Amino acid sequence: MLPTYLWRKIYTLLVPFIVAGMVFYAITGENFTKYWFLRTLFIFILMTLPYEVFRQRLLSGWGVLAVVSDIVYYLSVVYIVNVLSWKYRGDMVDAIIDSEHLLHYKFFIFGLLCKRYPTLQKYASSNLCYTLSLVVLIFAMYLLHHTHPVVSHLSFMITIAPFAGILCAYYLFSMRFTEGSIVRGFRYIGRHSLEIYILHFYFIFSVPLVGQFVICSMSQDAFHQAMGSTTQLVYGIAGALVVCTLAVVAMKVIRTSNLLSVLLLGRLNKS
Repeated sequence: MLPTYLWRKIYTLLVPFIVAGMVFYAITGENFTKYWFLRTLFIFILMTLPYEVFRQRLLSGWGVLAVVSDIVYYLSVVYIVNVLSWKYRGDMVDAIIDSEHLLHYKFFIFGLLCKRYPTLQKYASSNLCYTLSLVVLIFAMYLLHHTHPVVSHLSFMITIAPFAGILCAYYLFSMRFTEGSIVRGFRYIGRHSLEIYILHFYFIFSVPLVGQFVICSMSQDAFHQAMGSTTQLVYGIAGALVVCTLAVVAMKVIRTSNLLSVLLLGRLNKS
């Protein structure tokens, strides 16, 4: 039922955006819009819902017509969102429509269509698609580290390269890495990604010496740049493990309270 679906999204996304955001502001003094992902995802759902209701009621069973309708409608919406996002970026209305983060709408729709159409999902998980995406990522890294950012690279870096990254990650974790303790750990994090996202800001830390070494290495020759990149990768993985572990512990403590679980994490505890 539509009201039930909307209510579930309100307490899952909108309630923690407001409550957890206010708590974060009270503790740190930082703007509570740091939790932009919750607000943006809720906006995406509201943007998609009217068409999906229309499609379910009037286009169900129409086959090709429904497919054409999906393509035309969502391509049009993505184009309009991109135009408006650039036009109003930095404007006062940006605080409401979240123009910068609405640029991610295309990725949201891509996931929706992959889930809807098994054929698209099949191509997205093929080895050929993975190989092409990997080549694109390597080229993107080359542009990032060996050229000056120019307008001609902008659309590539903010659109094509992220799609390539998504396809690579999807292939690796759906077709290659499917068993083992590390995979089980990733699946656990995936099931609780919303809670970890909300709580991880409290546990972020930095090691200045590592940062200084990486910055210094990246300004030298190729050998030292490789050392800096490797150090950054290892440091990032180790730091992420520490932050995620602490966030999971905090999540378990908060979820012992039914009320706090809903207000701060958007999760209803099972009776």
